[in-house]
Amino acid sequence: MSAAVREKGTRYSVFMGNMTKKHILVNRKVLSNIAIAFPLVFDKVYAEIVK
Repeated sequence: MSAAVREKGTRYSVFMGNMTKKHILVNRKVLSNIAIAFPLVFDKVYAEIVK
């Protein structure tokens, strides 16, 4: 998870902080599985969280 976020240029702590601020309640394990199995879906989730 940290590697997937860092690859996109954001620190993990900033990413998780943005999730909390936006009230996105997907847990870390699910996000990690999405990043591995469905990278295009993770890209969309990431874009929503960091915008």
